[in-house]
Amino acid sequence: LYYFDAAGLGEQIRLAFRVGEVPFEDVRFSSDQWKNEPTWKERAPAGVAPYLELEDGRLLCESNAILMYAAARANLIPADAVQAAFAHQAVCLLQSMFAILRRFYSETEDKNDICAALKAHCAMMDKIIGKTQSADGYVVGHNISYADLFIFTALKKALATRRPELVDEVFAACPTLKRICEVVESHPKVKAYYA
Repeated sequence: LYYFDAAGLGEQIRLAFRVGEVPFEDVRFSSDQWKNEPTWKERAPAGVAPYLELEDGRLLCESNAILMYAAARANLIPADAVQAAFAHQAVCLLQSMFAILRRFYSETEDKNDICAALKAHCAMMDKIIGKTQSADGYVVGHNISYADLFIFTALKKALATRRPELVDEVFAACPTLKRICEVVESHPKVKAYYA
């Protein structure tokens, strides 16, 4: 896996491989290396990171495609078609959240409006995901899935990095999302990864 030395779009992929005990090489580079050493960008199929070199040498791009590959290899996709659909729904809802997070980089948009939009989106996600959440705390079923990892990395890593002051507010208003993050954070393989 080729990605920046940051959580970003690579963290849920790294976690999927680690939780599933799938061997992979975690190649990290700095933003400066990406800009100044053309090898990284030239090798990237779409000119962006992350990208994954498969065992046969082919390169896979797009973080969601790589996540699905990692999840399939790690058995983190629910076997039941309905549960798999609800897991994917959770991931799609989170991808919409990233569009809101990107608005924080705008010079013209009011930050309070963005915060309100983010909180409203998280509350909507919490309500929808809460309808499928298992008693074990996962998005669906009794085992951790790629959707749980995505929620954890989106909220505990991406949001906490970009807007740390919002994490507690979101968790106070979104018990479903908070519970998922707690369950993932306490998973032995996730704990070992961050140890």
